[in-house]
Amino acid sequence: MTLAKIQEPPERGLILLAGPPGAGKSTFCHQVVARSIAADRPVIFVTTEQSPAEVTELLSEKGMRGAVALSFVDAFTETVGLTTTQRSDTVYANCADLNSLSIAITKLQERTGKKGVFLAFDSLTSPYLFSGVEVVKFMRLFLSKF
Repeated sequence: MTLAKIQEPPERGLILLAGPPGAGKSTFCHQVVARSIAADRPVIFVTTEQSPAEVTELLSEKGMRGAVALSFVDAFTETVGLTTTQRSDTVYANCADLNSLSIAITKLQERTGKKGVFLAFDSLTSPYLFSGVEVVKFMRLFLSKF
């Protein structure tokens, strides 16, 4: 299946995009996040390769500003050892600890208090490098509950 064939993600389902650098995976993710927010669907964006500020800037460049329905799990900053200004829309985690990711996502899901939350990961590369095939089990077990 190509990205062009996927216009909207299914309400209940999982899309795992794989491909070489430059294939459009991140662009697709950002577009779906923007569409979900425009449709008033809450979004939890798990950052593993960029800070929430960088993602917010990218989304702003694409026309999305001040989205109330957007929350972040920042699994980038702590993982790479950076300091950051605390954000009210963000829960912090570490890519090296899948339990940490699970807890952070659950906290944000409870905070939204809504069903139908769209969960987006910018990449699974970093969690995979730390946890190997355990990240596949994490995706299957935790996300099936989500």
